[in-house]
Amino acid sequence: MFTRCFSIACFIVSTYMFFVPNIAKAPLIYFPKVKTWEEIADQYSELYKLNPCIMRAVIKVESDGCNGKKSKAGAAGCTQLMPATARALGLKVDAGRDDREIPEDAIAVGTKHLAGLIHKQGLILGLKIYNAGPLRVDMTAENRAYANKVISEIARCIG
Repeated sequence: MFTRCFSIACFIVSTYMFFVPNIAKAPLIYFPKVKTWEEIADQYSELYKLNPCIMRAVIKVESDGCNGKKSKAGAAGCTQLMPATARALGLKVDAGRDDREIPEDAIAVGTKHLAGLIHKQGLILGLKIYNAGPLRVDMTAENRAYANKVISEIARCIG
């Protein structure tokens, strides 16, 4: 009985050793430091020539700092992009996958989009277009309140 169990154990160990590489000889894998949403926003703001406080403020107002919020209208992610806008900017948004939920992807695309709007239209109008969309920009109370909140956050960030 003992020899039979022992031989089964030897078979299992030898099979395991055959299929699993020697751990001591395996190369070490280093994972890059996980970045905060602020670091990601700063990185892409620099890339797209946008003051980092602007993108930080937009993310703070839009999603309270990347907390997984979704709007009733369907906007999602750190930068609260609508599905059609996200698709137009190159993100995949469908039933199986939503790139807006990946902070780095959402912030990269949102920053590029916002920087383009601000460089073309100026800060206030750029913020309003970002918030309401290019076809709905008007002087509604909601749009003015959004721009004022973002401006307040920018002022807080700048100090």
